[in-house]
Amino acid sequence: MIEPVTVTINPLPTLVITDPAAVCTPGTVDLTVAAVTAGSDAGTLSYWMDAGATIPLATPSAVAATGTYYIQLTDVNGCSTIQPINVVVNPLPNLVITDP
Repeated sequence: MIEPVTVTINPLPTLVITDPAAVCTPGTVDLTVAAVTAGSDAGTLSYWMDAGATIPLATPSAVAATGTYYIQLTDVNGCSTIQPINVVVNPLPNLVITDP
């Protein structure tokens, strides 16, 4: 006997990333602010050091080093997508003063 099977393939959620403005040391960048992922689908966000989502970013609300990090969005269906985000933390300029 042959029975029909219903298969549902859910689309990946849409994750829109806006790179944050650069800051100067000792400032930090907060990747958890809503402006970073504005326009994305609803779901749970997680923050990573690598594109494979194997190394969690310990403090996504206070990133202190220049680099590429990753944000993953997982929707209610368990589908997820990951996108890179670029962070720039500029060093302070070196000021040398020589007394006259």
